[in-house]
Amino acid sequence: MSSVAPGPVLATPMRDNLVVIQRRSPALSLRKWVRQASSRAIRKIKPAPIALGCLTLQNPVRQLCLALVTSKWFERFIMVCVLANTLLLGLVDYTNAIDGVPDPTNRRNMLIDHVNAISLYVFLVEASLKIIAYGLLMGKGTYLSDGWNRLDFVIIVSGTFSLVYSSAKLGILRVLRILRPLRALHSVPGLKVLTGSLLSSLPALGNVAIILAFCYLFFAILGMELWRSSWHYRCRLTPFPVQLNASVWNVSAMAPTSSYLASVVATPDAFRCLSIENNESWPSPMSCFWPTDPDEDHGTPWLCSSSPSWGRQCDANRTCGSNYDPFGAPRFRDLLLPMPSDYSPFSIMRQAEFSPNLNFGFTSFDNVYSVFVMIIMIVTASGWMVLTETTQDAGGAVAGFVYFNAIFFVAGCFLLQLNMAVLFSEFEKAKENHATVMAHQRRISLASYADRTSSRQLFKRPSLRLASGTHHRRHQHKWRAIAKLRHRAVTLLHRVAAVSAHGSL
Repeated sequence: MSSVAPGPVLATPMRDNLVVIQRRSPALSLRKWVRQASSRAIRKIKPAPIALGCLTLQNPVRQLCLALVTSKWFERFIMVCVLANTLLLGLVDYTNAIDGVPDPTNRRNMLIDHVNAISLYVFLVEASLKIIAYGLLMGKGTYLSDGWNRLDFVIIVSGTFSLVYSSAKLGILRVLRILRPLRALHSVPGLKVLTGSLLSSLPALGNVAIILAFCYLFFAILGMELWRSSWHYRCRLTPFPVQLNASVWNVSAMAPTSSYLASVVATPDAFRCLSIENNESWPSPMSCFWPTDPDEDHGTPWLCSSSPSWGRQCDANRTCGSNYDPFGAPRFRDLLLPMPSDYSPFSIMRQAEFSPNLNFGFTSFDNVYSVFVMIIMIVTASGWMVLTETTQDAGGAVAGFVYFNAIFFVAGCFLLQLNMAVLFSEFEKAKENHATVMAHQRRISLASYADRTSSRQLFKRPSLRLASGTHHRRHQHKWRAIAKLRHRAVTLLHRVAAVSAHGSL
């Protein structure tokens, strides 16, 4: 039985496809590259169907922009511009700055200004291409729907204003240029994963911060209940406060001199401020003072305990006292008098605790703010042993040891490490998500490549299909079966056409 030859209508498309496949070269034309690159970008990022209200995905201008902004070489070029601009920002010379603006006559500053202007133009072109490719605002996948793009937009707008209006009043806009290195975070895969894990861990870190705040508040209240007003007790030269050689109306007088202190120590009763006991309440602040031990003032100032049962006790000729009465009211007027030696200010109320060893009065158990400063120093292990020893001198060795070590181990070694645990957990999740996304993209790329390869092989001639090679010999029977089925289908169609024509006759 003779087979009917295929007609020209069925053979022509196959021949055309065969010719196109055979003549395809590795160097694609610009139009084909744009079409293929834009198709890959559409499948990968799924931009908005319409950009700027008029540009569809089939628009050649938008396809060109999609191909450009998703090109690896374009991303590398932008990254080089960002890094170069960042390095140049650190080379600006502010030696002869005028109203906060670098010296415009400096050659290095002039070169940096020109490079900054060129970089700004490059970033403007990049933003324009992305806006055309993705769309500006409305819809999913647009330019401003991404947080990194919003950051870029703010930097570009601020840079444009600072370039057009070069005034010192807009110096805050130039400060925003330091955010340009952040653009590199979403370009490098490793940095992108790390940044994403940090951002995603913020809610969990907020919960940890709440727990830490409650823990700090608990220890702060406990410390205030145990040692309130205890950090003001120092060893005094006299058994009670004495009169000052100055008053609120005679502030031109000097601070107490050594001769005046010698007279006070020799006859304290003659200079007594009030005839009341130290454990009684003072009616109002007086122009008096209670001299501290000068040996401690020039050495390491130590606190003393107001109770004889615990803490550090003063020598036999010294009295442990405070500038505040037992009810927390100040005993003296806070006068600032010049020292006779160097005219430095002498504070009547703060001089007893104004010392580096006592952190100049910023650490105490008088209020929650001062205790929080102490807790942060304990948690960060910054001078916490000095705080422990000082508290033990003022309020007992055992209580101070238990309190400070409890804060260090509970808040510093346990609760503070929850931050690291949260960051590690979120980083592992981000790595898994990134690996899943990359694997999905690889599967899509391999499937697309397999589809294109199979469609090309389907239209190849048997001679090309059965070329030499292990792979082609292994699958030779498959291509023969496909060729036979195709030939039988064409023959059957021609027979049906011939029978129909014969019946019509």
